[in-house]
Amino acid sequence: MARAREADRASVPGYAGRSSFSPGPSAQARSGAAHTSMARAREADRASVPGYAGRSSFSEGPRPGAAHTSMARAREADRASVPGYTLARGATGERVRALQNELRSAGFNPGKVDGVFGRRTERALRDYERSLGPGGGTARAPARGSTDLVRNIKDVERRMPGTGNCARAVNRAIKATTGVRIFGNANQLKHSIHKAGFREVKLSLEEALKTPGLVLTWDRTNTPAGSRYGHTAITTGDGKTSVSDYVERDTLASSDRMDRQGLRVFQRVP
Repeated sequence: MARAREADRASVPGYAGRSSFSPGPSAQARSGAAHTSMARAREADRASVPGYAGRSSFSEGPRPGAAHTSMARAREADRASVPGYTLARGATGERVRALQNELRSAGFNPGKVDGVFGRRTERALRDYERSLGPGGGTARAPARGSTDLVRNIKDVERRMPGTGNCARAVNRAIKATTGVRIFGNANQLKHSIHKAGFREVKLSLEEALKTPGLVLTWDRTNTPAGSRYGHTAITTGDGKTSVSDYVERDTLASSDRMDRQGLRVFQRVP
């Protein structure tokens, strides 16, 4: 069996013999569509090899070269059906472009959709995988919002003297809503926000913006201050707007323009 698998892998250039994104083990998390296409490819894979049972064995023993060839072709189709599968930093082409489009549509910023797997695409992919959690994209309960938090952040924003203090504004709104004072820059809130009764939820930015009163934090942006402190804001629930020390009318577009990375979403626990 080992020899058969060696021949199988050798027949497919670049095949690593594992079902994962090459950037890391967490990449086993897939969207439902990817799972479906992967499953269909594997059905064809099994069907192409007489006696293959879909387990780590051939039910009638190893097959000769013809079977190995059909297995290899099925696995090529398998990989091609899942954008991002076996892709790594430096890869180029239409599969990279498809991956970038999927990441963008899910609310994660891969940078320019240019078919080049660079630093920003790699970061967006990792953020996407982390958002799926250990369940790999299983169904999630809808996030619960907080209209009180929306009202308080709007009140705080009106009284802020200027921009550049997004974390201070969000912290003040949380204090006014929960009575608990937390501290830290925007990219540090993830370590302390639970003290005020918040928990992280697995949502894309596009999904989060549809629920009022969720706290958004990013680890970094492309501004000098943002590269050091990140950014944070609170959603209003209209699908576009978030508020911190200013009102951001189109947060999706701004996130893309400012190259925000490392998104986390938090909801108040009732």
